[in-house]
Amino acid sequence: MLFSELFRSFVPLRNPIGFGASDFIELAFTLLLVLPALAWRPWIETYAARLAQRTGWCMLALAALPVALRLLLLPQHPVPSPNISDEFSHLLVADTLRHFRLANPPHPLHQFFETLDALQEPSYSSIYPIGQGAALAIGWMIFGSPWTGVVLSMAAFCALCYWMLRGWTTPGWALAGGLLAVFEFGPLNEWMNGYWGGGVSAAAGCLVFGAAPRLRERWLTREAILLGVGLAVQWLTRPYECILLVACVLLYFLPALRKRRTRVRPSAPGNPTSITAIANSSFTSAAWAASALATRCTE
Repeated sequence: MLFSELFRSFVPLRNPIGFGASDFIELAFTLLLVLPALAWRPWIETYAARLAQRTGWCMLALAALPVALRLLLLPQHPVPSPNISDEFSHLLVADTLRHFRLANPPHPLHQFFETLDALQEPSYSSIYPIGQGAALAIGWMIFGSPWTGVVLSMAAFCALCYWMLRGWTTPGWALAGGLLAVFEFGPLNEWMNGYWGGGVSAAAGCLVFGAAPRLRERWLTREAILLGVGLAVQWLTRPYECILLVACVLLYFLPALRKRRTRVRPSAPGNPTSITAIANSSFTSAAWAASALATRCTE
């Protein structure tokens, strides 16, 4: 195929590779970005290497970047409106929590208000756990819009993605992974332009998988707290997936626990790591049980 045939038609059905006019425009913009990056590679590598060593600044930059990019798009793409039943259900959780309730009393004529992803009896509540709704409620209460909770959760996810990778690879590759998270899950992704979730669960996963390699090298209370918080948020967001996550964590720590059996006993009652894990598990289980009980009871 001759190169000139690629531009024979800008209609996707008639183009040899299925490209339309918008695809060629995107390709041109990509080249305009890649070519200067290759030309300025020595300067970019030097600056990026120094920046990657500063964990705090990198996390701050990665958290602010998707927020700034999405705010710049507001004139053309305003705050998204909920469209599907899942989004309305999570907003119901947020509205319930911001009124300091875990469930709502049923409507006297609830049989006429049946809808998807919501329970009408014995209490009016969402079918989903409270994790995503809690994030929406925080943004709703502080900034007046539940979408702010979505934006903040995505900012936390992009920043924690870099922090997670710092426990597994070099700072440079960790920064590259954080930037990839911004571009992939940032302002144009449905996670940031909807209310059904993604960012909260992903941030919880980053906490777990970022704390795990650090704890395996050295038992530290801070990492234990972060691991417990990640498992807690995951349990309150996606409880079924959290079961698999806990299994992965246990399998990952099993060889290290066998080696440390004679030196350090993480399960000892006085060990801060053990106390932290037990406290996090107890608090999360209590919150989940309270939510489930309130859903099944009327006020």
